[in-house]
Amino acid sequence: SARVVSVTSSAAVDAELELDDLNWRRRSYVRKTAYASSKACNVLFSDELARQEAIIQSGVVANAIDPGPTVTQIVRYALPQRAAQRRSMTPEQL
Repeated sequence: SARVVSVTSSAAVDAELELDDLNWRRRSYVRKTAYASSKACNVLFSDELARQEAIIQSGVVANAIDPGPTVTQIVRYALPQRAAQRRSMTPEQL
């Protein structure tokens, strides 16, 4: 079976979707709002693909993932102070 993975972010909850102006032609472009909206659209895409898959049953699995809370070692290079904080945190605190 095929998999479709869309990357989202917790910023998606702050989205201000204007479906009739997805290209920001009639409103002022705000980078943070545009980012949040794009991540919300990724979730909507995954949800709709999963809904359609349930109907046609082609074997495609659709998922949206927020890699933000994922515990990886990459933070030790980009944010060494944050990495030091995370070492003392429990899984529930992460």
